[in-house]
Amino acid sequence: MNRGDPPTRDPLISDILGSAIVRGEVSFGWIRTSAAVLAGLLVHFVFGPSWLSPDRLPVLGVILGATAIASGAMLYRFQHYPLTTRALLGSLLIDRLAIFSIFFCLVLWPADTYPGIARIPELGFAFVVTVAAGLRLTPRVVGVAVVLDAVFMTALLWMDSNLNHTLIATTAANVVMVLLIFAASGGLALSIAARGASLVSRGAQEAQTAEQVRQRLGAYVSTELLDIVLAEGNDKLGGRRQTVVILFSDIRGFTQYSESREPEALVQELNHYFEAMLGPIQEFGGVVDKFMGDAIMAVWGIPESRPDDASRAIAAAKAMGEALTAHNQERATRALPPILQGIGMHTGEVVAGNIGTRVRRQFTVIGDAVNIASRLEALTKEHNVPVLLSRNVIEAAGASADSVKHRGTVAVRGRTEPVAVYSLR
Repeated sequence: MNRGDPPTRDPLISDILGSAIVRGEVSFGWIRTSAAVLAGLLVHFVFGPSWLSPDRLPVLGVILGATAIASGAMLYRFQHYPLTTRALLGSLLIDRLAIFSIFFCLVLWPADTYPGIARIPELGFAFVVTVAAGLRLTPRVVGVAVVLDAVFMTALLWMDSNLNHTLIATTAANVVMVLLIFAASGGLALSIAARGASLVSRGAQEAQTAEQVRQRLGAYVSTELLDIVLAEGNDKLGGRRQTVVILFSDIRGFTQYSESREPEALVQELNHYFEAMLGPIQEFGGVVDKFMGDAIMAVWGIPESRPDDASRAIAAAKAMGEALTAHNQERATRALPPILQGIGMHTGEVVAGNIGTRVRRQFTVIGDAVNIASRLEALTKEHNVPVLLSRNVIEAAGASADSVKHRGTVAVRGRTEPVAVYSLR
C-alpha cells in the first residue's frame, strides 16, 4: 500500500496486514453486491411504495443497479490487482454513495406515510456502514470515511428538516439521538480499525519471531522432532520406550587446554567446532540431544526409529572425523593447535521423554544404552582410537568384518556382562 497505510516499516508485517485488508475487501465486495441485488428486489416488490412516491421508484432501481455493477468491478479489482489506498477509498465511497443516495431519495420524494428520516428504522443501515468502515484496518482511511458520513448525515438531516417540515413528526430529540448514535458509530469504527490493525501487526510479528526461533532451533534439533514439538506440544513426545542409537563425542584434553585460553576465545572456538560437527550429524538424520561443555550427545531413532539408524550413525561418525580434519586445517591458519576427539556409540532400548520441571523441560533419552555410549567414548583414550562402537551397533548396521576391528570387551559400571567393542578401520 501507499500513503495512508497503517504505520509499519517491516515489509513482511505490511504484506500480512495488506493481505488481511484484501481478504476483507473481497468479502465486503460479495456482501455488497448481493445486498444491492436483494435490495433492488425488495424495493420494487415489497417495501418500495411505503418508502418512496411510486413515480420515483425507478430512481432507486438505478442507484441499486449501479451499486451492484460498481461492487462487482471493485471485487474484481481487489482479486486481481495490488492493494492501494486509492482502491480502498473507492470501496468505502461506494458504500456511502449507495446508502446515502437512497436516503436522499427518501428525503426528496417521500411517500405519503413518511415519518421523517430520523424516525425510520432503515436509517440504522447508515450506522452499520459507518461501523463496517473500521473493518478496513486502516485508521487514516477510516477517518476519511467517518468524515464523509458526518457530512452526508448532517446534510440529510438538514434537508429533511427544511423540505419536509410539514410532513414529518421528527423532534429535536430524534435528531440529537441520531447524531449521538452516529458519533458512537464513528468512534467505534476508528477504534476497530486501530485495534484490528494492531492485532494483525502483533500476530505478524509473533509469527515472524516464531519462525526466527524455529530456524535457530533447527540448527540444533532435527526438523522431524522440531515439527512435532511445535505442532503437537512437548507432552505428545514423552514417556515411551524405543530403540535408538546414541553417539557421544568429546574433545580430548579440553580441560587442560581451556586453562590457557581466554573465556571469550574459548567459547568462540567451541562454537566453531560444534558447527563443524553438527553438519554431519544432521546430514545423516541424527538429533543433537544436548551439549555438555565440550561434549555432544546425538541420537538416531527419535522421534521415530528407522531400520538404518545404526548405519546412519556410523556414517555420521566417519563424516565427523573428516569434518574435524578440515576444521583443524582451518585452525592451523590461525596458529591454533589441532583438536582431537573421541566418539563412542551404542544402540539399545531407552525411555524417550520430557525431563525437567513444569516450567522448564527437555526432551531426552535415558537408560542403560546411554551410559554405555558415554563409557565407550571415554575408553577411546585408552584404546587410542577416534571411534569405539559396541557389538550391538555393528550387528544393527550389518557392518562387514573387514570394516571394523575387534578391541576386546570392557566392563561397564552397573552391568554384569562386559561389552564387546570395535573400532573402525
